[in-house]
Amino acid sequence: MNRLLSLITCITLVSCVLSVFHAMADNPGELRVSKMADVRQHFADPPAPYRPAPLYVWNDDMQEEELARQLDEFKQQGYGGVFVHPRPGLVTPYLSDRWLELWRFTADEAQKRGMVTYIYDENSYPSGFAGGFVPELIPDSTQLSLQRQEFSADKLNDLIVDGDTLALYRVTDEQAGKYERVSLPAVAKGESKSAGDLNLQPAMYIAYRVRYGNRSPWYGGRTYVDVMRRDVTDCFLKVTLENYDKVLSDLYGKSVLACFSDEPQVAGCWSSILPAAFQKRWGYDLLDHLPSIHADVGDWRRVRHDYAATILDLFMNNFAKPYYEACEKRGIASTGHVWEHGWPDLSHNPDIMSFYAWQHWPGIDCLMNQYSEAFNAQFGNYRSNKEVNSIANQFGRVRKLCEAYGAGGWELTLEDMKRIGDFLHVGGINLFNPHLSYYTIRGARKRDHPQSFSYHAPYWEAYHISTDYFSRLSWTLAAGKERNPILVIQPTTTAWMYNWSRSQSPKLNELGTAFQSYITELGAAHVAFDLGSEPVMADHARVQDGKLVVGECAYNLVILPPGTENLESSTVRLLDDFVENGGKIISLVGVPPYVDCKPSDSIQTIKQKAGKRWIEENFTPDQLKQMENAGVLVTSTPPKNGRVYHYLRELDDGYLLFVSNTSLDESSVAETTVSCKFVEKWNPASGTFEFIETQSQTGDSKLWNVELPPAGSALFAIYRKGKPDPNLPPQSKFVAKDTPLKTIGELQIEMLEPNVLPLDYVDLIVSGKESKGLYFYDAQRQIYQAHGFDRNPWDSAVQFKDEILQKDHFPPDSGFELRYPFTIANYDSMPALRLVVERGERYQVRINGHLAQSEKGEWWLDRSFNVYNLKPEWLKDGRNEISTIGRPFTLHHEPETVYLLGDFQLASAEKGWKIVPPTALQLGSWSEQGRPCYPGKVAYTQKVVCEQGSAPHYVELQDWKGTVARVDVNGEFAGYIGWQPWRLDISDKIRNGENTITVVVFGSLKNLLGPHHNGSPRGSAWPGMFQRGPKDGQPAGDRYDVIGYGLNQPFQVF
Repeated sequence: MNRLLSLITCITLVSCVLSVFHAMADNPGELRVSKMADVRQHFADPPAPYRPAPLYVWNDDMQEEELARQLDEFKQQGYGGVFVHPRPGLVTPYLSDRWLELWRFTADEAQKRGMVTYIYDENSYPSGFAGGFVPELIPDSTQLSLQRQEFSADKLNDLIVDGDTLALYRVTDEQAGKYERVSLPAVAKGESKSAGDLNLQPAMYIAYRVRYGNRSPWYGGRTYVDVMRRDVTDCFLKVTLENYDKVLSDLYGKSVLACFSDEPQVAGCWSSILPAAFQKRWGYDLLDHLPSIHADVGDWRRVRHDYAATILDLFMNNFAKPYYEACEKRGIASTGHVWEHGWPDLSHNPDIMSFYAWQHWPGIDCLMNQYSEAFNAQFGNYRSNKEVNSIANQFGRVRKLCEAYGAGGWELTLEDMKRIGDFLHVGGINLFNPHLSYYTIRGARKRDHPQSFSYHAPYWEAYHISTDYFSRLSWTLAAGKERNPILVIQPTTTAWMYNWSRSQSPKLNELGTAFQSYITELGAAHVAFDLGSEPVMADHARVQDGKLVVGECAYNLVILPPGTENLESSTVRLLDDFVENGGKIISLVGVPPYVDCKPSDSIQTIKQKAGKRWIEENFTPDQLKQMENAGVLVTSTPPKNGRVYHYLRELDDGYLLFVSNTSLDESSVAETTVSCKFVEKWNPASGTFEFIETQSQTGDSKLWNVELPPAGSALFAIYRKGKPDPNLPPQSKFVAKDTPLKTIGELQIEMLEPNVLPLDYVDLIVSGKESKGLYFYDAQRQIYQAHGFDRNPWDSAVQFKDEILQKDHFPPDSGFELRYPFTIANYDSMPALRLVVERGERYQVRINGHLAQSEKGEWWLDRSFNVYNLKPEWLKDGRNEISTIGRPFTLHHEPETVYLLGDFQLASAEKGWKIVPPTALQLGSWSEQGRPCYPGKVAYTQKVVCEQGSAPHYVELQDWKGTVARVDVNGEFAGYIGWQPWRLDISDKIRNGENTITVVVFGSLKNLLGPHHNGSPRGSAWPGMFQRGPKDGQPAGDRYDVIGYGLNQPFQVF
């Protein structure tokens, strides 16, 4: 009864909060909070829309019972909602009646649990082809690209002109880069003409042809589409959103809050409508100048500029804008992300910030777990954060999304999650979208850019400490507004001059490095600035009251950063007006020589007009900060291999300040100075508050500092009004103790789950042919090839309608047999073994010839993985063999690695591992003690003696490796240790006298599922990394790539 009342109360609370959102905000799911008390009220338990919501991967034959069960788990672990995300492996036909029925079921079940749902607009990605429906309905919608062909005079016989030829050029002066277009006769589709037919003079010729996108399983056996065309976008929106309208329209803006678009792109950089649009805007024929796009010939700067600007116009007007309007019409927010990390390579999108302007909740992604500050990096790319956050500031967008952690690998730890998430939140992100939460990991799905935030993860029971933490951060950092007084104009139009040309790749790299380094240094020096997009400024900027205003933001100072060579004429007019009204410009490049990528002296004129307000001195970031700041001054000591950044939100009665240290190696101290009444520290990990003792400076100015451990962060509420809460405890100051508590007896170590041996090499019998020693993926591919398929059709592929299912008809004598050899040494002392086979019900399973039956109702790791008990009399010393026979063949077999479970150790053998009798686990790496593939938990238990009056008490981990650790005191749960400093306060759990302290270390699925071979780098996991075994066959066990989890030293209790 109490649980029922609690659930009803939860649903009522969320419904009330959502109704407030809808009534008070421009966009659904937004609560525009401007007072500190309102933020504080919901800090401990933020509303559902501010909690992380994963890409919930639908990748199987989806069933209501399992969906409901998984939603229960998501709720328990702190998710506030889900983005329903179809991905490879999906069996239920996309957008079918059944699909829509399941979607509505999920939305209703989520709402019952006080959760929200979000639409993901594609069957996998990139958005636009609607899982194959768009190219099916519009056959000529294929994405196009340009193909450049060169023919020397002695190779003219190879030159063919046909209906796909756009233009032909004769090179008139190769040294000077001169060419002229050759007049061509009309050639119908299916016809062609040779050089002889055209009576071409002997010379060098350049031909340009249209190239059509290739059909691919990724696009349902079809192609990606041309999203520069409005008819294509209209078709996509009709097929997608109008189908969802049938079952979700009554939930729009209530519990279905947004629609996610994933990486729509114009990578082909051509469209059938491009030449006409170009002619209309620029007044000349692009087809006269195609060689200037890819080579530095003719008026190449101007041509590339006009080409890029036209592509941008078409992409924004024919995709981004109608998408935004379609969502707004429905009362849901447009969100998602484009291909934003490549700048200054703009082949996917000529101006990323322009796209953000057409999103209600602009978004990015942050893939992998490999910190880098390079201009094309993912995690560590400060520019990417700044781009999306600047547009959000300028357009008054409250929510900013990030799809985080994708392809980060099964080994991602909770500290990794915090470090990456802190970096994103300090860059302004406040809608956290973990990538991915799989419905199932059977078959190829486990290799789909893992990890998975789901019941499959060994750390799953502890995952809520991460979601609760980021819920509080997202909620807090969405309040108020960010006000930055400096505008740095991003040199995107300069990059337009150097894209598409191989010879200019070094120039692009130089531009990317110079700009990236500059703004990263500004951020690390805590300079308050936004980025300005020239195409956005052309439509949304003005000069007012002596400031340059972009949308809702007003700037006192404009910076032309390193790499700037060009400004748009619209920008030049703005800057001219800006200096006329007293504006200041710092140029780190002197006077840029180009306007609209044509030589011009108009910027020199602005410099002369500005006089001393045109500054070419390279101010240090600290000087800039003193010149212009947002009212709060932050300084920090630079840590090794990382940065400290801050993020500031201004409210009616104060500020919210978040500071974060990206370094994993070194602590840093951040110091803050601000005029205020008092300061509180808010703890996102616990939802609690502390009073900060500050040092008084001049007037109301106050100063304080905070030590940030590696991957550490801190959140402060700075009050300009009111009085401090007298009941609030002062900031706790940790004082390390010199002497740990006395221990009793030896440290006890216990594996909490059976050891595991994955068998990833097999012998295969198919079509009467036997092959030995195959890597499982090679065997799987050969099986599908023997049955008429190039590879597993569920692997890195999507199904259009039910086309794959329609092919699932095979004769009774079809099928295959896989034999998995394994070796047991000293079998007589070996305990019982268990076998795990994915979808075991589809196989006849034998062990050394003995038929085995799966244990009813039992599963391991995934609910589709069957478990078999192996009878002792079936096994023997030496070589053993598991046989799985799939007959008749079905497309659902997807043969994979099988797993042996039991109380054993593994010893490296010439090929793989052999099973040997177990010995007691000691301190040190599990992998070096015969548990190299063990993904589970190990408990370390120590008795200690606590004397009266010796509080506080804490557990501290020393040298260790794991994804997270749990601490139990006297059999009672005390808490988790997820990140540095590696300690947990247990003062409220420990008692006088003898106590039993247990630390449980959690491993990861990396050691079980890989990738194990070919030196795949840590921190990334792409499907291809799992698909190749070593060329010389199965390696010895000690050559498998695994991580050494475990306690290397005893934990200490103080």
